[in-house]
Amino acid sequence: MRYLVIFLFSSWGLVLNAYSEPTTVSFNTLGNCSICKDRIEGAAKVIPGVVSVTWKIISDVTTVTYDSTITDVYTIMHVIANVGHDTEWFPAPDSAYNLLVGTCCEYQRTNNYELVQVGYLSLENRWFNPLGQGELKTISSFTIYPNPATDMIRISLSGDKKTKCHAALYDLSGDRVAAASFPGYGVLDIMHLPKGEYILVVSPEGTLIGRKKVIKR
Repeated sequence: MRYLVIFLFSSWGLVLNAYSEPTTVSFNTLGNCSICKDRIEGAAKVIPGVVSVTWKIISDVTTVTYDSTITDVYTIMHVIANVGHDTEWFPAPDSAYNLLVGTCCEYQRTNNYELVQVGYLSLENRWFNPLGQGELKTISSFTIYPNPATDMIRISLSGDKKTKCHAALYDLSGDRVAAASFPGYGVLDIMHLPKGEYILVVSPEGTLIGRKKVIKR
């Protein structure tokens, strides 16, 4: 199992959907041939916010550059998995993989998903420790208020207010419904969302550090 590597190059704003520089990620994606390459890259290219995508046959690695205010790596990996290719965090549904069986695209399913230890899998509502312990950073916790909320939630890091931070809000089906980037403190507009429960994931400087439940009234 290869680990997901995230490279973030962002300019941070104080409002929802503020402009940010593209994010580039590389993650394991299983396949065999040039047909797999076309299928993997074709699936990712049509995702809104994806700037470029390349899958390398020899290394089984997909590299994607995307606008993090429009999409995220969870969505990208999930879409690729849905066309039949096991990704770093999401296995392909058996129904999709079975369509490849008996063709040159039938790859060996070698990923062990019990060993995945990277971040918050929003689409599966599961939390894993970020990467290896040696790569973790000492980062402060965060608070959100008010909660429950009706129109806005305020997010604040308890430590260095200059820390660059990204927050993403997911509904319980795993879809990202709101996002914002800010240095230490920011506001997320939830007025347009239906009443219910959501999951807020905060990732200062690209290191996923926590999640909290948000209730919209």
